[in-house]
Amino acid sequence: MSRPAPSSENARRTMEANRSTSRREIAFRKALWAAGGRGYRLRSNLPGRPDLVFPALRIAVFVHGCFWHRCPTCDLPMPRANADFWLDKLESNRLRDRRSEQLLSDSGWRVVIVWEHEIRPSVSPRAASLASDVAKMRRTLASHDMR
Repeated sequence: MSRPAPSSENARRTMEANRSTSRREIAFRKALWAAGGRGYRLRSNLPGRPDLVFPALRIAVFVHGCFWHRCPTCDLPMPRANADFWLDKLESNRLRDRRSEQLLSDSGWRVVIVWEHEIRPSVSPRAASLASDVAKMRRTLASHDMR
């Protein structure tokens, strides 16, 4: 299935952002590292191929673009040009996301979704929040190991 030509400058920029790793995601990872969020891995064979994985804590992190994964908060409009294609494409993305999240949850993984709007314009607050959550889970795990 070939991708239709962008119908506007905004659509072109949105499609251009669909890289395997966006600049915003890289900035988020750097901010996470700076906030103390260590121990993650970038490559994973887990369902849905999470963007970041904390294997010791069994945390899978997905950084989702609001357009491509149909963010419920942003509720972005559907493209008008080639509407059937986009409806099918974006709905299949949502179904794939749900399937991946369920498979991970069933396997004992905690799934964290970081939405694009949470890291725009600044990645730092969301990165600090995730780093704090990871640190708390590490302390909890360490306290259980001491018993």
